[in-house]
Amino acid sequence: MMMLHAAWPSPYARKVRIAAAVLGLEGQVELLQSDLFDPEDAVRRQNPLGKVPALVLEDGPVIYDSAVILEYLDHRAGGGRILPPSGDVRFAVLTEQSLAGGLIDAAVLKVYEGRFREEAMRGRRWLDH
Repeated sequence: MMMLHAAWPSPYARKVRIAAAVLGLEGQVELLQSDLFDPEDAVRRQNPLGKVPALVLEDGPVIYDSAVILEYLDHRAGGGRILPPSGDVRFAVLTEQSLAGGLIDAAVLKVYEGRFREEAMRGRRWLDH
């Protein structure tokens, strides 16, 4: 069984969990709650970036970055089910995926700015951007 390191609030991990469900692979993926603030968490050893999601395959290799994991899961499910295999439509879908990823990145940064910085240190210009 594959193991997915995830933090429940992570939108990146949620994206992978949704893809696994859509592809009918959820029964093949064990979810592992990761604590990114714990330096001893296994995800820190298995993903050199120390981030979630990270998908540990049955034979040991680890795939990380939600976009790459989506590619892998789609391939494992037969290909072309959530990501078109080729052509202009593939690049349109990948571009939309990149846009969605950028929006997630911006939202996460905004949350982190409010959660981890003292009020006096928060950058209004950065948040507005």
